[in-house]
Amino acid sequence: DFNSTPGSWNADLMRARGFAEAHEAVGEGRGATWPDKTLLRFLPGVRIDNAWGRGVEWSSSRVAGERTGSDHRAIIVEVGVR
Repeated sequence: DFNSTPGSWNADLMRARGFAEAHEAVGEGRGATWPDKTLLRFLPGVRIDNAWGRGVEWSSSRVAGERTGSDHRAIIVEVGVR
């Protein structure tokens, strides 16, 4: 977990190394995971939590509906191995 946006340098580096990100592959919508605390939670938010993999098949990726107490929303990813 790099706490990075999809356009960050480390996300670009992961893609350059052949990794795919689950939400980009099969997610829907913005996938915003932060912030989830204080009054900031009412803002649209950004996606900074990611699931990266290489040689896997993403089935689904979504932001968890339940709040966990963290200032980030959890992501739930279903994955299979090729």
